[in-house]
Amino acid sequence: MKIFDAHIHARKEKPNPEYMLSQMEKAGIYGGCVFSTRPLEYNPVEGLAFEERVNEVLEWSKGYEDRIFPILWIHPYEENIIEKVNIAVERGICGFKIICGDFYIYEEQCIKVLTEIARLDKPVFFHSGICWDGKVSSKYNRPLNWESLLLIKGLRFSMGHCSWPWVDECIAMYGKFLNALLQNETAEMFFDLTPGTPEIYREELLTKLYTIGMM
Repeated sequence: MKIFDAHIHARKEKPNPEYMLSQMEKAGIYGGCVFSTRPLEYNPVEGLAFEERVNEVLEWSKGYEDRIFPILWIHPYEENIIEKVNIAVERGICGFKIICGDFYIYEEQCIKVLTEIARLDKPVFFHSGICWDGKVSSKYNRPLNWESLLLIKGLRFSMGHCSWPWVDECIAMYGKFLNALLQNETAEMFFDLTPGTPEIYREELLTKLYTIGMM
């Protein structure tokens, strides 16, 4: 069985896919999704411009496209973002990463961007839950905010870290999306079990997720 890690953050450094894969193999991981460095719009100091981010993350997967899948971190309010999303897909980007640091996911601009991503049949990896970024941003990442995505047909998205500390809310939202899929053509939500949720809570989280009876 091949195990893939769907939540790997690239650092702002020269890509070295061979070394990364060698370290992953030691942990029994075959491959995974690598997120680009953050956009300038998210962090003007540590971020990168669009072209730099695309080039960076594609270098992480170069020669290993069957094992490493490049995911571009975007901000919905980047200039010409719809055009940039299309360019990224043409260049080989497999999906998109979004962290709601200063906006709500249900804002009109966000819905436009996500609708285009759904049209292109690409997934979106969201951070969700409290964000340890030193900013007043956690209010943007409550899982109930994602209910608005029910209106975007064909969108596939994951909720990073299971929205800790709002785990129960995230599980309830997951149930709602599952139920909606039985009734209409709508978006599809996935859990991203990446640590970030403190270890002491993870057993309770997984127990609830697998025993609540919605899977």
